[in-house]
Amino acid sequence: MIAIEISCPWGILLWNPQCGGKNSFAIHMDNGHVIPAQEEVKTPKQFLLPHPDVQAAMRFWEECEPLSFRIAQLLEQITVRQKPILELCLWGGIEAVELLETNPALGMLLAIQLDYDLKISMYEGAKRLTRKKRVDILKYCKYHEEKWVIKLLEKIPPNQCSPYLMDDIKKIICSGNPRLTKILRHLPRINGLVLYIMCNKTLDSMVENSFYFSAADYPEKYQTIKVYYLLNELARLFTNLEWITVPKMKNLNDLEPTHDLYTFHLQQHFDYYSKFVFNDPPIEGITGSKDAKKYHITPLTTGLQLYREGDYMNHCIASYAFEIKNSTNLYVYHVSCYGEEATLLIRKRGVTWQIDEIHGKYNQEVTPATKTFVQSWLKEHDSQREEADKLISATY
Repeated sequence: MIAIEISCPWGILLWNPQCGGKNSFAIHMDNGHVIPAQEEVKTPKQFLLPHPDVQAAMRFWEECEPLSFRIAQLLEQITVRQKPILELCLWGGIEAVELLETNPALGMLLAIQLDYDLKISMYEGAKRLTRKKRVDILKYCKYHEEKWVIKLLEKIPPNQCSPYLMDDIKKIICSGNPRLTKILRHLPRINGLVLYIMCNKTLDSMVENSFYFSAADYPEKYQTIKVYYLLNELARLFTNLEWITVPKMKNLNDLEPTHDLYTFHLQQHFDYYSKFVFNDPPIEGITGSKDAKKYHITPLTTGLQLYREGDYMNHCIASYAFEIKNSTNLYVYHVSCYGEEATLLIRKRGVTWQIDEIHGKYNQEVTPATKTFVQSWLKEHDSQREEADKLISATY
C-alpha cells in the first residue's frame, strides 16, 4: 500500500491513492492526534507541521473527503509530478480538481509553477488562480497566452502530461513555424511521439504532414523503445547519407521500409565505402579463454570489415561507415564471449570511452554477462590511462 505525505493548511495529510473516501486520508497533527484515524493508511515516515487547531483540520477533512475519488482518478492517470498536482487539488479545492479534469496539461503547468513560486502562499495562490480565466492562468505560468493554446493543451491525454512535453509545445509555438503550429491545431490529440518528431528538425524534414496524424493516433502502449530507436536511426542515416534520396514518410508504417531502403542504397555503394580505412582504434582488442571458453574483442578498421560484419550479424552497422571514417570519437569492434557474438560501438565522452551501442545478431539485445564483460574491458583501459596520467604528473 502506497501513501503520499503532503502538507495541508493544518498539518500533514497522508494520501493513499489506492483507497477512496475516508480510507484515503489521515491528518497527523503536532500534538500526536490523528484526525481521522484509519488503520489502512500507512506511511514509512512522518513529517509534521505545527498546528494544534483540530477543528480547522476537521473542516479541511470535510471539504476534501468528497473529492477523494476524483483526486485518486487524476493521480492514476497523471503519473509524473504527482506531489505538486496533489498539493494543487488539496489547496485549490473543487476548482483545482475541475481544472485538472478538463485540461490536465494546464493544471499541471499551474501546479508546477505554484510549486516553484515560493513567494506566493500555496493556499491563497491555488484558490485565487484556479478561479481565473484559463488565459490568465497561462499568463501566470509564463506561457503563450492565447485561447488557441488552451485548446492545444486540452488535446494532451492525462497519461502523456509531463513538464518536458509542455516545454516542447512551448518551443514549437515560440519557433514561429506556421506549418507546425497549423498541424498542432488540426491534430485530434497531441502526444509525446508527435512532439518528439516536431522538435527534431531532421525528422520533421523526413515526414509528410500526414505522418503527424498517424503518430497522434498511435496508442501510447505501442510507443516503445523500438519506435524511437528507428526514428533516431533514420535521422542518423539521413544526416550521414544525405546523398541518398528517399521519399518522405507518410505514416508510421513507413518507418521500417524507409530504413530498409537506406540499407539497400548503401549496399549499392559498396565499392565506394568498402575502400575506407578508419583511424587506429584507441583501445587494443583482446583475446583469451576462461572456463574453457574463448573470448575476444576485435577492432574493425576498414569499410570492408564493417560490411562483412553487417552481413554476418544481419544488421546495418555498415551505415556507420561514413561517420566512423570522419570521426576520432567513434569506433567499432566485434565481440565474442560466453558463446554470444555482438557488434560494439564505443564513443568518447569526456576523457573516457563508453558503450554507444551493442547489439547481437539481427539487432537483438545482448545478455547482461556480455555487456558486463565489455564494460570491464573499458574500465580496465580507464585504469591504465589514469595510472599513466599519474606517472606523467609525477615526472613533471
